[in-house]
Formats: sequence, structure tokens, C-alpha cells
Amino acid sequence: MNLLQPLALWALPLVALPVVVHLLHRRRHRVVEWGAMMFLLDGERSSRGRQRLREILLLAARTLAVLALVLTLGRPIAGGWAARVAGERLDMVVLILDRSSSMGEEVSGLPESKLAFGLRGAGDALAIASPRELVVVDATRPGEVLRPEGVDALRELAFDEATSASSDLLAAFETAAGYMEEAGAGRTEVWVLTDAQREDWNPEDGRWEAVAQELTKASGGAGTRIRLTTFPEVADDNLAIRVEGVRRESEGEAAALVLDLVVTRAAATEASGDTAMRVPVAIEVGGARTTVEVELTGKEGRLVGHRVVIDPQLEAGYGAAALPTDRRAGDDRFWFSFGSTPVVETAVFAQSAAVASVVSVAARSPAGPDVIHEVRRLVSGAGADVDLDGVTFLVWQAPLPEGEAAAEVTRFCEAGGVVLFLPPSSPAGGSFAGLGWGQWGLVDQTDRESAVKTWRADADLLASGADGTPLPVGEVALRRVCSIRSVGDAPVARIPIAGLQGGQALMTKSALGRGAAYFLGTLPEPRSSDLATQGIVFMALVHRALDQAAAALGSEEQQVASASERWLEERWSVAASDRPDSLAERGRRAGVLTDGEVFVALNRPLAEDSSRPLPAEALTESLAPLDVVVTATRTASEGASLLDEVWRIFLLLVLGALIAEQLLCSPEGSAPGRSEE
Repeated sequence: MNLLQPLALWALPLVALPVVVHLLHRRRHRVVEWGAMMFLLDGERSSRGRQRLREILLLAARTLAVLALVLTLGRPIAGGWAARVAGERLDMVVLILDRSSSMGEEVSGLPESKLAFGLRGAGDALAIASPRELVVVDATRPGEVLRPEGVDALRELAFDEATSASSDLLAAFETAAGYMEEAGAGRTEVWVLTDAQREDWNPEDGRWEAVAQELTKASGGAGTRIRLTTFPEVADDNLAIRVEGVRRESEGEAAALVLDLVVTRAAATEASGDTAMRVPVAIEVGGARTTVEVELTGKEGRLVGHRVVIDPQLEAGYGAAALPTDRRAGDDRFWFSFGSTPVVETAVFAQSAAVASVVSVAARSPAGPDVIHEVRRLVSGAGADVDLDGVTFLVWQAPLPEGEAAAEVTRFCEAGGVVLFLPPSSPAGGSFAGLGWGQWGLVDQTDRESAVKTWRADADLLASGADGTPLPVGEVALRRVCSIRSVGDAPVARIPIAGLQGGQALMTKSALGRGAAYFLGTLPEPRSSDLATQGIVFMALVHRALDQAAAALGSEEQQVASASERWLEERWSVAASDRPDSLAERGRRAGVLTDGEVFVALNRPLAEDSSRPLPAEALTESLAPLDVVVTATRTASEGASLLDEVWRIFLLLVLGALIAEQLLCSPEGSAPGRSEE
């Protein structure tokens, strides 16, 4: 027998209470000899055996009632021998672990992380359930399947420490379903330990429906139950730090790093309101340590342009900004690296020299002192040999790429790059990412039906400014427009960005992996539009595309921790880390990697700092129509069970014992609750 509340066993001595009361009750009676009773006693001797049996049954019913009540309070769970007797032993348990940074937060009331606490409970549950096969999927590396031989082997895997990478729970479920189908699993349960963050779960993804169908199919009709142990509680006083910008500046023989620091709080309480607090931040560079205070009002505090003096001989290196340790240690330190001023490169592949010139001017315009913008002009006509190594933003004004060129541009987009397609002089066939060119058409300047009427002002390349000021897209004068057509049923999202009043698309986006392909139906040249002379709209469009691509690709010196195979290459070694590094964990731990020349800082995804746990309803809806059981664990006292509680059975035993006691107490020959007249 296993109990979630074993302290209830201290009440087991109460089981003897009915026996004690029975013995005391017998000692109360005095024996008085009375001659007239001798005839009645002679008649009673014949039924004494039945009376004794009745007393024994009555005592057993009362004892059983007390015992079942004590066990009910202990919250017994099903498993082990009880499950095998019931014929419900599990054939397979698939354990999916969310090891994202936020799972490293301590459980309220315990010096133990959510992941370690949940994994300890899962180990205890596995020892009880004793499935025939155990499968483990790490959601930060969802493509791999591990098969530990028992609970002890699971503990040896040391999965109780959170990483700095994000989790992909959808991919983990896909891996689990694929393995279950291949292994021919029978009665299977999928156990999940997660804090149910929206970014890790991604409930809007349309693949969840297919995953639910695959899990149903994989069980072969035997049934698959999903057990989610969630940790939705977030410490309101949790603080997180990040470095938004770092650059090295030289002044004569002196040198300094210029840092932009941001400190955020998980939730500002009503009591705190706008009350300011000063948070100490320790900055470590090259073995030197300095401390600065950041004023935090509400949920966020910023310190922009903080200068840290460094050794002028230190051309490249790394450092960290750290907060005092709190319940979530994973966001209390942010690593950064520095070197020469980063370069953002734009590649232009254009038939028109005028178009290439306008794009080059717009791309080279400085957006800040900490970035160098360069432009590479690709030779028109060499479409089969497109070299996009180091390119951030690609502008393509030529027939759409085909063959190897199309494959190279596709890889570029999927990795996070952005390409802007401009119509060629003579549009031909072909397509890219489900879009292609139609025909050029002149715009009647007196016909307002062809003016720019709609554009996305809330997001993307034509969004309004930070202060809400809209771009003057509606004032752009168009002289000719090339139509944009959809081609085939490619499984890509086609998003309208701008359109003419008559309904014709002026700009459309196709999402490809982490990047995107944009089609703009006019050219920045006097013959087609005034985008070149008006300047504002096209300049904003180009720099937002550069920013979007730079954010997706990431500079070489600042990267998000991930399970990318590139970090396992021999050239990378660990220069610094929050935790001891192993080859398997490399790249998924916050720290700094180096190849001897370049330092790359790895940190948690910024989405981890703004925890947004999903409600239980959203989780069950994602996996509908599967049988989903959600257990929300907020504090250590609540515990976390991945097995069924069977206290209701013992409560029924209490009720049954009390009914039996009532029947045994009733006078013979009468129904309970009725008295003879």
C-alpha cells in the first residue's frame, strides 16, 4: 500500500478503538442471580453461538470502518500489486520532460526545483506502477528517445537539472507517438512534467490534432492516457536580467564596454504599484567585478549606456551580468561576449542598376553606432551560383530562382534570413514559397481604385512606429504594379501585407521556417513608384527586414541556447558556464563557447522571462479527444502524483461497513429503522 499522505498512518491505533469499547462495555454489566431467569437462560443457550457470531461481525464492521477511514485520509494510490490484480499493469510509460529554464524555479516550500521535485515523484510512481517498458523524451532535445532500465537507471540520467534551452513539447509528443507505433505499444500512458508555458506548448499549432490521432492509432485500440503534472505557479518576486546591447568603444589608449541592462519582475503586486526599488547588478568582465544598481519601477527597470572600463589590450572576450540568487536561478545571470563591431550584410541580386543603387543606399544607412551595414552586389545572370554565406538580408530583382539557387535561398530563409522579391523587367513563369509574378500593369493616376488602401500597421515591415505614428504608405505614388499570384497548394502561410483599393495585392509574405519571403509588386525607381524619392517607407521597410533577420539569425556573438548540432563540433570548447558542462549538454547550458578566436554567449530564450502558463482547459483541448488528466502542483505540500488515487474506494468501504453495522444492530426479525409495536 502506498499513500500520498503517509502521516495519516499515525492514526492507525484508532483501529483498536471498537475492540476497547467492546471490552469496556462487557465489564459494565453486573451478574445478578434471579431464579425466574433460569428458564429463559435455558432457551438462550441454543442461540448463543449465533449471537457470538453476530457480535464478532459487528466488531469487524466497526473496526473496518475506522481502518478504511484512516486509509482514506492517507490518499492511497493505485499501482504495483493492486494494478496487476486488476489486470491493468501498464505495458509502457512514456515520460516527457520539460527541461526549459523556467522549470528550474524552486517549488514553494522546498529548496528543490520544479523539475527535480516532479522527477522524484515520477520515480516513486514508476516504482509503484512497474511498467514493462519505460521511455524518456527530453523536450529540449525532442528527436531522441531513451530507454532506461528501471527507476534507478532513470535517476542516473541526471535529468533533474533544467537547461537554458526552450522545450518543444509538440515535437516531443510527435516523437513519443512515432516510437509507440513502431514498438507496438499496448496499454500505454504518457506522463508529462511541465510548467505549461505557452511558448513551449504552442497550442495554436495545427499539428496538435494530428498528434492526438497518432497517439490514438499508436495504442492499437488499447487506449492511451495522458497525465500532465503542471507547475503553473510563478514566484511574484522573481527577478530576471538580460543584456540588450553590448559594444566595445575605444577612446585613445582607453577602452570600455557600453552595456544596456534590463531587469524585469515576474509580477508587480498592487502593493508595489509604482514604488521603485533598487536592484544590485554585478558585472564581471575579464576577472574584474563591479556593481551597479538598476532602479526597478513596476515590472521593468532599464540602465542604458552603462560603461565598464576594460583593458585596452582586450579586443575580444566575454562577461556576465548577475542578480542576487532567488527562487529561479536560471534567469539571474546573463552572459555576453564582445569583439569587433558586428557587421550586417545585405546581398542585392538585381537586373536594374537603379534598383540596386537605391537598395544599397537604404541598406547602408546607419541605424545605430554599434552596427556596420555592408552591401554585397551579386552578379545578375549567375543565379545558379548564389553564395549567401554571412548574408542577413537578400533583395532579389530578377526571374525567380530555380534549381540549386532556389534551394540555397530556401535554406537561407529557413535558417532565419529574409528575402525581398522585386518584380523583374519581364516576369516569366516559376514560383517561390507558393508565390509567383503575374504581369505588369500601368496605374491610371486619375483612378483612385489603384491607390494603396490597406496595409498591416500593427506588425511586420510596414508597422507604425514605436510612438504609434503610422508610415505614410497611403501617400506612396504608384505608376505601375506587377500582380502577385498564388501558385499551387504549398503548405506555407501567405500573409497580405499591403493591398490596393481594388483588392489587388501590393505586398505579400510567405513564412519559411524561421525566416520569410516578401513579394513587393513595384520597384523603387521613378518609372514604377516614388519609393526612391519619397524615401521614408522604403527605408523603414529595408531596416525592419534587416532587424527581423538579425533577430532570427542572431549575431555570432550572442545566441540562444539550443540543441543545435553545431555546438557539438570539436572546434567549440567551454570558456565559462553556469554548471559543469558535458558534451551531451553543450549548447543547452547558459555560458560562453569559444573556438579560440570568437566567443559566443549562450543564454535562455527571452520568452522564459515572461512566464505565461496555460490553463488546464487549453492543455486538454490541445490533446482532445484523448483521456487527459491534469494535476496542478503549486506547493510542496500539494505533492504530485502520476497515478490514480483510490481513496473513493476506501470511502465506499467506510459506508459499507457502517451499513453492515446498522443491519447487525437491528433487532432480529425487523427491518432496520423500524420498531415493533
